[in-house]
Amino acid sequence: EEELNMNFARTALVEYATEAANSFMQEMRRSGYEMTQEEWDGFANATYRLLAQSMEIHNLQTNYRCYIGNVTPGSDVSAKAKGLDLRKMGEPIPGKDVAVLKLDGGNFPTVTLGDDSKLKTGDKVYAMGYPAVATLSGALNVAQAIQEPTLTQGIISARKEMAGGWNILQTDAAIHGGNSGGPLFNEAGEVIGINTFGMIDGDSGAQVAGMNFAVPISIAEQFLREMNVTPSESRFTASFKTALEAFNNKDYATALDLLRGINETNPGFPVVQELLAEAREASDANPQQSPSGGSGSDGPEATEKTTQANKTASGLGGNLNTILLVGLGVLVLALGAIVTILLLRRKAPAASPQYAASASASQQPNWPPQQPATLSGPASAGSTHCASCGATLAPGAKFCPECGAQAEQRKPGTCPNCGHENEPGTKFCSECGTKLS
Repeated sequence: EEELNMNFARTALVEYATEAANSFMQEMRRSGYEMTQEEWDGFANATYRLLAQSMEIHNLQTNYRCYIGNVTPGSDVSAKAKGLDLRKMGEPIPGKDVAVLKLDGGNFPTVTLGDDSKLKTGDKVYAMGYPAVATLSGALNVAQAIQEPTLTQGIISARKEMAGGWNILQTDAAIHGGNSGGPLFNEAGEVIGINTFGMIDGDSGAQVAGMNFAVPISIAEQFLREMNVTPSESRFTASFKTALEAFNNKDYATALDLLRGINETNPGFPVVQELLAEAREASDANPQQSPSGGSGSDGPEATEKTTQANKTASGLGGNLNTILLVGLGVLVLALGAIVTILLLRRKAPAASPQYAASASASQQPNWPPQQPATLSGPASAGSTHCASCGATLAPGAKFCPECGAQAEQRKPGTCPNCGHENEPGTKFCSECGTKLS
């Protein structure tokens, strides 16, 4: 949460400082002076540092959304967002970085949870997710790339013990921002882990190949047990499995009946629509093809199978709440935030068109700053700034801790912010309102 606050604060600081620098540049133009890029950068950085001393974050609001349903190219996925209720949250790595969220509703597709204790080094695994990094390339159709999941193959490299005393799965299957939080499957299609994080080279900043980690699914199951939740297969998934088995056995009539029912109650799933189209085509090409030798669904064996499949599906518990398990460290969320800026300054000038000063080919803009000042609240009383580099100086400091320059010695009552000389004993600057030591 602290890192999230800092990200919001940095964004707000850059926007306010850029606006102030552009406004000041326009004022100078009206006076007949054209600022250089270096002057613009200096003003923007000075404004950034000044605002950072009095910025506070308030009323940060978080909400969770699940996008489920039709993900065919061109469809409006955003319209199908459903609210999620956070029920349990683990600790960030090296803690058990898993969250349990509740999605209201029933009969959603479910995945089978496997047994990670049976995994051995060298077992094949598959990480599923979305190519988030790849969508930055202009060579791809982004609208299609962000909707079609990808599958990355690898092996279990080892089990590693975390600082908290629990084990995590190491794999060479690529884990990145696109599939982090997604499932790690075994060869049977069972979820045995949750893709969570990778290692970064501290010198180059590049991700270390083969050093990818997934939280074992047993950790998620532990969370569920603590909440008295038992994972179950939904009626949707049971019916689809039965339809797929019938299709593979060339019982196209049974497959068609089941798939039509699934598609009517849960429209918009491409995997259902694709199998339905294949079953319809196969049925048209083989009208007499059925295990009993009858025609379509008229044979007694086909009818019996359909009835039995429906009984099996209905016996699995119908309306179940699906528990979605995701790695918190890289959870993809829609976050709304209200950032309140508390500034002790004069009224800002009227808003002006936003544009950045253009740097010449020989200049390298030093904006925005890479390392912002501390954003924990108002500056301490009596603090001042280095005349050379602008760093905040502690009360009574004789030298700047950043650049080593000698600190300017101010007279008693001199404002550390604007330099105005106040009467002895004044607690607040009569010019800008800054608290005096």
